[in-house]
Amino acid sequence: MDYNKYKEEIQGYRDRLQDPKLMLMDGLVKSLACEIANYAEEIFSQMGKEFLNDKHQ
Repeated sequence: MDYNKYKEEIQGYRDRLQDPKLMLMDGLVKSLACEIANYAEEIFSQMGKEFLNDKHQ
């Protein structure tokens, strides 16, 4: 698992959340929230796979 890649992606989301234009458009906030949730799901899925692989080795 490339943790640096995940850190960079998360920082990108943080930067986007700081954009004042985002706060003016509810649709963009919901879209970004959905994007973040999907990315979190991807990370946890990968972590779970790695955890299970470590357990079976």
